[in-house]
Formats: sequence, structure tokens, C-alpha cells
Amino acid sequence: MLQRLFIIKNNTHYLNVKNYIKTKEKAHNHIFLTVGKFEGYLDFINTIKEDKELELLGIIYTHKSSRIVDYWNLITNIIYIKKQAVKQKHFDEIIFSNYKYFLQHSIINHYSTDKIILLSDGAGIIVMANYRKKHKSLPFKSIPFGNNTFFREQILKIKPIKHLHFYTQINLDIAEEDSQEIFKFEGSKHDKVNTKKVYFVGSPLVELGFISLNKKISYLKELMAYYENYEFFYFPHRRESGENLEKYNFMQVIAQSNIPFEERMKQESELPGTIISFVSSIAINLAPIYSKIKFQYFPLSNSDLSSNKEFQKKYKVMLAGYKNLETPNFSEFPRKD
Repeated sequence: MLQRLFIIKNNTHYLNVKNYIKTKEKAHNHIFLTVGKFEGYLDFINTIKEDKELELLGIIYTHKSSRIVDYWNLITNIIYIKKQAVKQKHFDEIIFSNYKYFLQHSIINHYSTDKIILLSDGAGIIVMANYRKKHKSLPFKSIPFGNNTFFREQILKIKPIKHLHFYTQINLDIAEEDSQEIFKFEGSKHDKVNTKKVYFVGSPLVELGFISLNKKISYLKELMAYYENYEFFYFPHRRESGENLEKYNFMQVIAQSNIPFEERMKQESELPGTIISFVSSIAINLAPIYSKIKFQYFPLSNSDLSSNKEFQKKYKVMLAGYKNLETPNFSEFPRKD
């Protein structure tokens, strides 16, 4: 039987794993988790353990600590990966979720495989496809002791992926050596939609230092003014701080939840007529499923972005990707001049 290994780190990736298994030939599906200790991470791990379609191969915890502890964790993680790799030498397919995370590359290269596949995580895959057109290897700065060739290649076992296959919901502009497969989720049969209800899906842009809190508040008030006579609900990202969320008390803020927004939508008795976000994979994931809902992305002004050059570059690529993806139910929010 086909042997398959998934390497993921959160619930969104898990939903795509389940879709992959559902639409592919039968296989023995193994999974390796690289998990940060986010709120609800134990529930996520237990969900994986209870999934009868998956065999849990290993778990690596990736939370940040002091530099000394981080280096110690790195060594123990590499030893752990090597021990797990003894159990099975080869997988027909290895499917991973985070291209720029060095430990996922390390796991991949401890096995032989016929095919390496990058699992879509929504908007981020647009940036990765663009990155692959210029670079086939990870930036050294993202790898501990990355400038040391021996440590990078012999200890961490990190090397460039020459041919990468993208498993994606959207048509990507990819490197000549790469390939892609466009998948679709099954459309929703839910037809009860309240056109006067709006959901805004939050993201931790303030917490990451990409825009200021005051600027985000002004953006949200702009949206509230546009949808003045609508029910307006704010769904926070799990990485948004409670202190900042209190500042959005001019709207209805839904309590933070460990349930992925995609899963929450399945549980809704009444769907919203509109779903909006700044930078989120939600629209890419859900617009093809819910054709009766209007999805909008809210473009950030260049002058409002922080001086973080890397984010500015990524955001420019992502915004261009969003524009190319526009459909009858997915479009840019009409901002005032």
C-alpha cells in the first residue's frame, strides 16, 4: 500500500489533510506534528490521536524560549527526529505545510521519498510560489547555524527541494521546475443566509507589529460605517491579545475559540451575507464552498504599514495574488479615497 507522511502544525492544515486523504487513493497515512503551544494545542493533538485515518509518527513542540533553552530544544528535537526516522526509511509522498520552517525540512530529509508536496495554508502559498521562482533553498538566517554547511546539511539534514508540487486551491505562478494540483472543497448545501449580517475575521497584524493599533481601529470603524445598518461581528485570531480586543468594544467581538473558523461555519444555523478580512486565508478557503456569501479583502494602505521590509514585500505579493483570484463572490472592499 502507498505510504504517505504529512507534516503539519495547526487545524487549518489538518482540514486540508483530510481533504487530501478523501480525494486520493487509499494509503497508509502517517503524520508528524510540529506544534507551538497555542491555546487549545492539546485538543488539536488529541484530535489527531483519535483520527483513525492517521497514524501519529511524532510530535515536536516549537514554542520560543530563551536562546540557551532554544538551542537545547533544537538538539533534543533533532535527536528525536533521527530516532523516529529509524522506524521507517521511505515514504512515497511527503506532504508538509510550512515551507520556511527549517524543522519541517529536517524531517523531510531524514526520509527518502518519490514526491514532496507543499500543502496549502491559504494566502501564504502565494508568497511561497513567488519565493520558489527565485530561490530553491531556505534563507540561512531562518536556520540555526545556517552558515555552517556541515551543521546545516549533516546534522539538520536541510537541503534545497529541487522539485516541489503545490497542493493548492488557487492557480499559482510557479517556478519552471515545480508543479501544482488545484483542488476544491465540496460545496456547502447550507442555504440559510442573512444578508444583513457581516463577519470580520481578525488577524494579529497589530501584535506582530505590522500596523498600529490606532490604524486598525480606524480601519474597523471605516468598515462599521460602510455596513452601518448591519449586524457586525468580529471573530478574533487566537494570537490577538485580549488587551487589544478590548479596544474593539464598539463592535460585537466573539469570544476567542480553538475551533477553526472553517469548522465554525459548518456549525452555523444562519450564515452571514458577507465575510471580510485584512490578510487571511479564510476567503481563499471558503469562497469556493459558500457561493451565496460575499467575501471581501480589505486592502491596507502602504503608508500605514510598519517599516518591516519583509512584510511589505510579502503583502505586495499577497495583494497582487488576491486581485488575480477575484470571482463573483470574492472581491476587494471598496475603500473610500
